[in-house]
Amino acid sequence: MGTVDAFTGGEVITVKVAVPEWKDRVSPVFDTARSVVVVGVDSRREVTRTRIGFNQGSLRVRVSALTAAGVDVLLCGAISRPLCEMLESAGIRVTPFLSGMVEELLEAFMDGRISDPLYLMPGCCHRRRQRRSKWKNRTIKGKETT
Repeated sequence: MGTVDAFTGGEVITVKVAVPEWKDRVSPVFDTARSVVVVGVDSRREVTRTRIGFNQGSLRVRVSALTAAGVDVLLCGAISRPLCEMLESAGIRVTPFLSGMVEELLEAFMDGRISDPLYLMPGCCHRRRQRRSKWKNRTIKGKETT
């Protein structure tokens, strides 16, 4: 049995959020990031923090490392379509095209402000919308996406 959230009265669920880091900022390209910060978030506050280092391995190695760490959400800058699809197939929700300081991005996620345009990569403000509409009716492994 989980604990009860004082604000909503609902059960508290810890979510693990990963952010690729480069000099205290979100790494501009996840595919080449050397490490990620993994934060456990419970009731809008940080409860755990770890770091995962990547040796320049394959995309599958990155997916396996995040899956093994129990990551639920990846907040990142640019990401290749194949890697994004691999992560989503593994059950990890990907929020791409973000930028800024890692700590500010994590605070925005915990406060429910991650969709604020302030955190979009420069020049990418319309790419997120285009990506959704472009992929809207695409079929992945026999499943219709919406």
